[in-house]
Amino acid sequence: VLPEILKGRSQTQTPAPVTGGPALYTAPKPTPTPTPTPMPSPGWKTETYEIDIKAIGLQPDQMWWHPLLVKNDWRNARLVGKFIAQGGEKNDIEAVVTNEKGLINWRKNYLYRPEVWYKSGRVTEDTINAPLPTGQSYFVLNNRLPVSANKTVRFNLRIEYERLAQP
Repeated sequence: VLPEILKGRSQTQTPAPVTGGPALYTAPKPTPTPTPTPMPSPGWKTETYEIDIKAIGLQPDQMWWHPLLVKNDWRNARLVGKFIAQGGEKNDIEAVVTNEKGLINWRKNYLYRPEVWYKSGRVTEDTINAPLPTGQSYFVLNNRLPVSANKTVRFNLRIEYERLAQP
């Protein structure tokens, strides 16, 4: 049968195009994957804050204190600076850094020895570089020495610490 059908066709006839058949597929060019911009990581930033009081006067048998607050997100907190006392025969004063319990008990009883992070002893001047715990502590000037007189204490103190900061 096939030879009979082919006989009826002309030899110069062009084949009919096939529609709906497979087309030649060209894949799209791949788009480059964007390189993600790395997020900067947080880092420890050194910060400070000054204690704004620069000088105080103390009468005999008087104590003075200033609160020092170290927040939970700080690390390596330190009280840094210097003080100088004037007045009386020896120009001496005693400075300590203690916690609230130490301050309360020392105020009530001069012989009580508080837990301290810094203690100057009886001095005319001193440089402080004392570590501070997290929470509340106190810088205390004590003029309740055996031989006491009016004193003026000048100081330049600051708290230095590191805090996690976003760049």
